[in-house]
Amino acid sequence: MSSIGQLCGLLGLAALATASYSNRPDYARRFPYAAPYDQSFLGGYSILKHVGGLGPYSNRMSYGIGRDPPDGCVVDQVIMIKRHGERYPQGSDGVKIEAALDKLYSSKITEWKGDLTFLNSWEYYVDSEGLYGLETDTGPYNGLLTTYKHGAEYRVRYGHLWDQNSNKTVPMWTAEFERVVQTARKFGEGFFGWNYTDSVALNVISESADMGANSLTPVCPDDHLTQTCKSLSQDLPAFRVAADRLNRQNPGLDLNSTDIYQLMFMSVFELNVRGYSDWTDAFTMDEWKWFGYTQDLLFYHCAGPGSQFAKAVGAVYANASLKLLTQGPEKAGTMFFNL
Repeated sequence: MSSIGQLCGLLGLAALATASYSNRPDYARRFPYAAPYDQSFLGGYSILKHVGGLGPYSNRMSYGIGRDPPDGCVVDQVIMIKRHGERYPQGSDGVKIEAALDKLYSSKITEWKGDLTFLNSWEYYVDSEGLYGLETDTGPYNGLLTTYKHGAEYRVRYGHLWDQNSNKTVPMWTAEFERVVQTARKFGEGFFGWNYTDSVALNVISESADMGANSLTPVCPDDHLTQTCKSLSQDLPAFRVAADRLNRQNPGLDLNSTDIYQLMFMSVFELNVRGYSDWTDAFTMDEWKWFGYTQDLLFYHCAGPGSQFAKAVGAVYANASLKLLTQGPEKAGTMFFNL
């Protein structure tokens, strides 16, 4: 093959690779792990401030208590709780997302305009039902990478608590949901190394409702609470405004406020998978603030102070932690990782 032919072939491959990431900004094509949104929360606008617990992990500002011990002091015990890293939507959420997407595409619009121009080349990021609910493993915010880095960071901070030359086995606890087990394994690799199973006993706790209110997988069935969570409204004025705007820009489209919520919900998880979502720019800052408010309500009423069970369930973990800290490292041990 001539040098010109070889060059054309290489350019063709490059064009194909670029086309497969058509919804990424240019710098993300060149630097796949370049994160477009700051995760430090040091100030300024960031979409990550308005996505609740759905999107990429972000460091929050503390209450003025530094992470480093005061001069002359050293950490002699560490207790950590974490569920999982960035993930795909749940399967039940996927049904609602796909219904909203079907409504878009059933409009028979052949050329998208305005804030939805990107739909002319955009493709849904879940290409297999088997991905629903799993930890993400691509992009700058992928969950498995976040969790591995979390383990590595803890090794730097608290590695002095582990004597890797001893024959003692370190217990770790995790829930049996697949992405949570994945999280525990990646954290173990980050902290203890690739052969973490030589040092760790991973205890997997069932998530069956029969387990009741254990501290890792609490299940407190209550009809009133369930109805409260399910009845939280997604029909907000800001979402109606967004629906009207997109419908005007694309005659034939008939989105409503609930569709807008599902599309915003979907775009947050796209950040977890691809690191970037054109959908985030289809909505205004004000609309994203209202989306964040829906997540605040959800977590307050269903997993926080608004739930009559939150204090009772949280007390199990809090009291166990207090007991371990009171006993001290010599009697209780030095490290307790719960994922």
